[in-house]
Amino acid sequence: MPKHILFLIILLPILAIGQTKQQDSLLSTIPNDATTIKVIGVTYKEFCLALLDSNYNFETRDTELSSFKTTLGDYKKDWNCSYSIEGRFRDSIGYLKFRLKDSPILFKYAKWQRNKKKYHEKSLYNYPFIEVISFCKRFTDKFEFLVEKLD
Repeated sequence: MPKHILFLIILLPILAIGQTKQQDSLLSTIPNDATTIKVIGVTYKEFCLALLDSNYNFETRDTELSSFKTTLGDYKKDWNCSYSIEGRFRDSIGYLKFRLKDSPILFKYAKWQRNKKKYHEKSLYNYPFIEVISFCKRFTDKFEFLVEKLD
């Protein structure tokens, strides 16, 4: 077996483990009850184009105000629920929030949940955060998480 193929076989699992630990360390920095992801270093236009490329659709979009709201997207698995992304951009900084619809009429904002200093990866409320952080990593590794009072 050529040396470069053997090297890749050994190196790829190590790189995958490193990426998982990096994702976990980022998720561990999210404060309990955070409602907003602040994404630093991405423009409104490139973010919206990437959303379209990832099969998101827009319910509303205002280029003058650099804001948008996506249509409801279904969770991939685990729950009978949908979420939409609301975003506002200014000076290459985006502020993203998630609205959940977990019953025919009930909408509420997602809040990051943590129990005994551990996040719940499979949580109904954490799912949109994890999905969008993975999506945003195409552009940047600079994130902040804000706790805002939302209805």
